Amino acid sequence: MSQSAATVDLLSPSLELERRGEADDEERAVPTIRHLAFRLRGRPFAIEIRHVLEIDGLQPVTPVHDLPSYVRGLMNLRGHVVPLVDAGERIGLGRREYDERTCIVLLQLDGNEVGVAVDRVTRVVDLPETLFSGNGERPRQDFVRGVYREGDETVLCLDPSYLARVGRGRGQDLPAQEGANQLAPREER
Repeated sequence: MSQSAATVDLLSPSLELERRGEADDEERAVPTIRHLAFRLRGRPFAIEIRHVLEIDGLQPVTPVHDLPSYVRGLMNLRGHVVPLVDAGERIGLGRREYDERTCIVLLQLDGNEVGVAVDRVTRVVDLPETLFSGNGERPRQDFVRGVYREGDETVLCLDPSYLARVGRGRGQDLPAQEGANQLAPREER
């Protein structure tokens, strides 16, 4: 991704999908779910692509108080006020200063939009549907939907709903967009 705030159209036919290894006829018959792969604090992660609206470069962020530290603030994306959640800090990997490779993955969940900051986007990958079917052992963290191996790395597939929730204390959560709407200036609501 370039240093500019370019947008990547994930539905474009010109987007080349990188596939590792050759699949035989039997593997091609297995239903897959497309995921966006990215890095957080040097570690690989993925998120289901059907929730991704677009990928942008870093945008100006207006800090907002009275929200957890992983909510970095509000962004104005084409006239819409959108909260920005730092994915790494949200899942407990700590805070990091953003750089030219930081990307904003704009997610849409239940009609709400939320920007999720990731260190860098790497590729699009098709994962077997059986990885998320609930068969086998469930990951222990609430934010993990599935786990797979890629080479010598373990990749966690994150739950986008978890990333988009803002804790309010005592186990109460609300969508990040709702929190942003409550705190946005009246003329932007």
